Amino acid sequence: MPTYHIRFRGIVQGVGFRPFVYEKAREQGLKGWVKNSGNGLEIRVTTTEHRARQFYKYVKKNAPPHSLITKQSFRKVKDQPFTEFTIVESTKGKQAGTLLAPDIALCDSCRKELNNPVDRRYRYPFITCLHCGPRYSIISELPYDRPNTTMADLQMCRECMVEYELPGGYRQHSQTNSCPECAIPLHLFNQEAEEISQNADDIVAICVKALTSGHILAVKGIGGYLLLTDATNRQSIDTLRHRKQRPAKPFALMYPDIATAKGDAILYPHHEDALRAPDAPVVLCERKDKPASGICGEQVAPGLGTVGILLPYSPLYELLLQQVKRPLIATSANISGAPIIYRDKQALEYLGNLADYILTFDRDIVAPQDDSVVQYTSAGNRILLRRSRGLAPNYQPYPFKKITKPVLAMGADLKGSFTLADRNKVLISQFLGNQEAYDSQVSFRETLTHLHELYSFKPGIILADSHPGYHSTQMAEELSKDEGAELVYVQHHKAHFMAVLAENGLLNSGEDILGFIWDGTGYGDDNQIWGGEIFIRQHKRISRYSHLSYFPVLAGDKMSREPRLSAMSLIRDLPEAEHLLKNYFSDREWDFYKKLAVYPERVSTSSMGRFLDGIGCLLGAGTHNTYEAETAMKLEHLAQKYSGNNPPYYEMKSKNGAINWKPFLSGILNDIEKRVHPHEIAAGVFHSLAAMIYKVSEETGISRLAFSGGVFQNAVLVNEFIQKNPGNIELYFHKQLSPNDENISFGQIAWYEAEIG
Repeated sequence: MPTYHIRFRGIVQGVGFRPFVYEKAREQGLKGWVKNSGNGLEIRVTTTEHRARQFYKYVKKNAPPHSLITKQSFRKVKDQPFTEFTIVESTKGKQAGTLLAPDIALCDSCRKELNNPVDRRYRYPFITCLHCGPRYSIISELPYDRPNTTMADLQMCRECMVEYELPGGYRQHSQTNSCPECAIPLHLFNQEAEEISQNADDIVAICVKALTSGHILAVKGIGGYLLLTDATNRQSIDTLRHRKQRPAKPFALMYPDIATAKGDAILYPHHEDALRAPDAPVVLCERKDKPASGICGEQVAPGLGTVGILLPYSPLYELLLQQVKRPLIATSANISGAPIIYRDKQALEYLGNLADYILTFDRDIVAPQDDSVVQYTSAGNRILLRRSRGLAPNYQPYPFKKITKPVLAMGADLKGSFTLADRNKVLISQFLGNQEAYDSQVSFRETLTHLHELYSFKPGIILADSHPGYHSTQMAEELSKDEGAELVYVQHHKAHFMAVLAENGLLNSGEDILGFIWDGTGYGDDNQIWGGEIFIRQHKRISRYSHLSYFPVLAGDKMSREPRLSAMSLIRDLPEAEHLLKNYFSDREWDFYKKLAVYPERVSTSSMGRFLDGIGCLLGAGTHNTYEAETAMKLEHLAQKYSGNNPPYYEMKSKNGAINWKPFLSGILNDIEKRVHPHEIAAGVFHSLAAMIYKVSEETGISRLAFSGGVFQNAVLVNEFIQKNPGNIELYFHKQLSPNDENISFGQIAWYEAEIG
């Protein structure tokens, strides 16, 4: 009887693939084996070619739900007799074919066991199975087997081992299997890092009492520590804001269940589906005016109409929320702007300044991750705001055909990420923070080193943002020298454009495509600061078709933190509008910035982000950003509150490769003087920008439009684009990546493939 070898590559480890193959092979009476290897998942069967091919097709079509097959092969090998079908020991080797599985939220089956008083895992805070639990966060080596995770030193008890070996069970070959008999040790500490208890039941009881009494807890999760406190307690929230140095940035809320969340926010089916999904992200939802749970809405998200909601995604969080029975603030355990704390030693050293108690356990985290964040347009289109736990690492169907050397793309500084690509895979790291912060640079380097070592990856080409001052660019230059790799610089906005094209399978399209790339900043080819760009891709080449007319950058990066400076820059030639801003400056500041605005050697910008900051300031949405994009988010909130059907139209005129925004601004200033409500004006802003993109489409005759850049995180704006589509225009947005700078590293590789590779 002939023998056949089947191989699947992709996310095929840590998702229950071996037990699935084992069960189906036994059902079909096949003999052979299945195993994990460095090349993915391998199967060998001795049978007829027809039966082997049928089995191959069946497995490919019905693969486990969390798997992703990127490549497969079927071949005849030397005949080999088998007496049964078994799962055999994994083998190492080159890790070319294995992609890391993201962490998976607590599944329904484990949740039922957790709450079943007669189950042996009743209230066990680390219950997992084949279909849920930590994956990426605990993998130290490949292939994915327990000895290669941070659970290597935790031995399974006899009953767990029986489950592990039981054919057909949903813990068969579950690498994270444990129970109260072989439990992961749990530890509770006070602010002075003195251990209070190691008893799981006592610890949960103490934590529940502390939370209901208004205390702040630091609790270890999947990708790092979260700070938890009562969202209905004003004093607790104020204390948390003071300790975390986060005066106004919105907090996410963790709810016991969807029913409780519905009492506080408006949830549509797509919100509920997202909350229940295996990636369990934070989902932005519209907050109700009178929340049933009594959350302090304005303290949770000052000046905003939305609230970020998530459900307990680990069994430990589930136990706490079940017993607290109210929403808790759930925010990354860090000082605002620094990376999430994930090491236990760091937690005990630093978190006593933030939390009253620290709850940890003996399962180390290898890959730190914040919670992922998503929002939806009113039409139900998902916009990914942060791609991290549950959604990372991210993989793209391999779109690159000309690249022959391994490539490392270093991304940008804000919303850092990196991308690794070779002939077999494209791997995009999780969100790695703002690279201006030293701790974020350390986290970036550690994550890069970890993935380099996992895949034995040695880059032949390194891609960097063309901004000479970016820390990510400087890291790329260092690595290029250390690795002896070619270094190539990629313009920021062209990388954005290529990212959205590649993600939508348009990299090799011969069709003309318009790219609207709108964000806050990026170093331009003319040494100015770009950000309101319109590109055309024709004959597979990019050209800058038009851009927002330049206006002065006042005080460098300070302008991104002070929208009043953007507003002053916009009205610099309009003395009749100065009264709208003068109260926001001292006399000395006003004179200084006025002179700066007309200084002949100044840097200018075409940034749509800064333009909208200025408009937001003029409408009263803010003069200073206490967190990134604060004024832009409040401008979006103003527009969301508009209840009419006919918002004003403000014209932008395109001429000589630039979009003249002065008529647009004049219309807004006139409406302000006429005391038109800010809600209506804000709605008019986004209505008019949508009209502008279709006008550009009409004047160019191009009906394919792609969008990238942080401005397109604005759900109101994206919704306007979709609703105003005349029907003959194809719109392309990011689907699995965020429109913000997280996608830059992927776009750099796409640009290299298209322009140079």
